Order: sequence, then C-alpha cells, then structure tokens
Amino acid sequence: MTASPQARILRRAAGEIGYSRWTDPKRGTKYARETQPALWPRDTWLLANGISYCDIFVTWCFWKEGLLDILPAGASYNTDYRASKGGRVPKPPRPGDVLVFDWNWRTASTNHVGICERVLPSGNYQTIEGNTSPGSAGSQGNGGGVHRRVRRPSQVRYVIRPRWGRSSTSAAAAKVSGPRFADVDETQRRLKALGYNSGPVDGKYGPRTAAATKAAQQDFGITPVDGKPGPATRKELKGIMAKIDDIARDIRTIKRSIEPGVKGKRTDGELVSALRRFRNDLPDMILDAPVALEGKWKGQQSTLRRMRAWYAEDLRQIKAGIATSRAAVLEAVQETGRAQGLTDEQVQAIATAAAEASARVSAEDVAEQLDITVKG
Repeated sequence: MTASPQARILRRAAGEIGYSRWTDPKRGTKYARETQPALWPRDTWLLANGISYCDIFVTWCFWKEGLLDILPAGASYNTDYRASKGGRVPKPPRPGDVLVFDWNWRTASTNHVGICERVLPSGNYQTIEGNTSPGSAGSQGNGGGVHRRVRRPSQVRYVIRPRWGRSSTSAAAAKVSGPRFADVDETQRRLKALGYNSGPVDGKYGPRTAAATKAAQQDFGITPVDGKPGPATRKELKGIMAKIDDIARDIRTIKRSIEPGVKGKRTDGELVSALRRFRNDLPDMILDAPVALEGKWKGQQSTLRRMRAWYAEDLRQIKAGIATSRAAVLEAVQETGRAQGLTDEQVQAIATAAAEASARVSAEDVAEQLDITVKG
C-alpha cells in the first residue's frame, strides 16, 4: 500500500533526527549542500557555516519526496517569506502541516519553522524541526540540530497546510512522464563525480540521467544495464565512490610528513630548507610520475595529471596508477635525499615516513590538483 504524502514527509523528517551541524565534517549543512545547486544555484552563500537552516530543512523534506510543488512558497529559506505565500489555516494543525514559530509576537518578523508530527492530548504540538536544540536549554531557532520537540500553541504564529490534494495529481503526472526512483539527486551527484553527464542535480529522472546511469552500469559491470538507478545500481555507485576515496588518504599528509624531525636527520638550516622544498614538490611529483595504463590502453604510459577522465575508467586502472605513482615517489625520495648529503639511515627514515604518508593519498586531493570535483 502506497504511503500518504503526509506519512512520507514525516518519515523523511524523522529519518534526520539526530543530525547536527556541529558534527557535520563538511562546510555548511547537509540540507543546504543538497538543495542549493538545484533550487538556488546563485545563492552560494547558503553553503557557508552558520547559516540558519530550519526552513531549508522543511524545503529539503518536501523536495526529496518530490512534493515541493504542493508546499506553499515552495523552495524557501526564510520563515517570513514562507509565511507570506499563503496556505495559512486555523489552529490546531494536522500531521504534516508546517508550523511557523514566533518567540516574540511584539515584532513583525517570525523566528523559526518546523513540521507538525501530531497534536498531543495536552493540546501541545509534537514537531520535527531543523536547526533547533534538543530541549528548552540552548537556542530554539538556531540550535544546529534536527530534533523532535513539543511546542505550545502560543508559540505558533502560523499554520501552513500543503496542498495535499494536489499530490495525487503530481504522482499521476510523474507516472505518465516515466518511472520514479528514490534519491535520484544523490545518484546524479555520484554520476557527476564519476565523470558522467547526468544533467542538473534536480532529483528528476530524465533522458540524460538514464543515459549516464546506463553508461556507468556498462563501465563498472553493474547489472542489469538498463539505465535505471534502482537499489542495486545505487548501492554499487556508492561502493565505487567509497573505493575511490579509500585508495589512499591525503596528499597533504605527505607534505606534512616530510618535515624535519625524523630520527637521525640533520637539522642545519640549509638541509631544512632543501627538505621543505622537496616536501612542497611532492604533489607535482605524484601527478607527473609515469603510470602504466590498463584496460584498453594497456601497454601505454601516461600521468595522473593528464588523466582528466580517469574516474570514468576501470577501477583497477585507478588503483594501478596510484600504486605506480607511490613507487616513483619513494624512488625520488631516495635520490633526492642522497643528493642532499644524507646518510643511508637518514634516507631510509624519510622514505619510511613518505611511504606511510603516501598510503593516505586520497582520490579527492588528487582530483583537486586535476581540477575535478569529487563528492562522496
């Protein structure tokens, strides 16, 4: 049995409970990073740290479920804008309604927004909100987390009701236009990261997304090769991205690891300067090291700098390329160390540090040098 649109929205929102901007390792918030390229491509400031995201969270929930067209104001990141675009109904709210909060009714502006989960026997409202605190302590409208809260009716200035009746029309239109798949926007991001042209990241399954999906299925041996981003294909693409990111850790770690201080190494100023120059040259050495190609180019050589389309090639080739580059780096470490007058023991100490660091070279950092965007 198909879930109602209200149930889908609440399930999507509940699945995010526990998210916190304070523990998010990336810049900004998950919800802004996913919606901004598709909904507000010019508003890159939304990706900054510290941006209030309560209304972006509401937008994200409806957008992910393909129901943004039934939400009054549609894509919004401002509570006052949301409240000005209609859909207001009297209290009490119903499950799935959007609640606009006001902590100080003496001012004209509103403060916060969330989604009503249910009305409690006490008359208070149980909600799911983005960018709030888990309890009464801390900021209520900029607490940074997604939490289930209980609010008093006096805290709610407006109840905004989505046009639930139109959701069946939207679903019927989608059925006519083509099949629907979960998390199409996530698939589109992974396809782009792998070098495929899947069109804009808009969460819509269209001809370009289908063609890009089919090409990826062929290249990576994903079956069936039908161009449909079903569960099996999404799982494989996620795994491929994880493998690419796991090839190694970080080029910058190599640079840090070749700093003076290795046991037994000289510390005079001239040597320190030479080692730092060598350390700073390592990324270029990795990118320009000769790489023996596999697959359809077997028998030929190239460099990682020249392989701008390497993400779309066989994963074994990527691994072989990184491994070959590491060997070239270690050889260069030894040659440069001896040229600087180091002893064999000192050279070995530096080579060991370089070997340990090069085991952490990540595809993301190499891609940064190649001017390629990678998203996991």
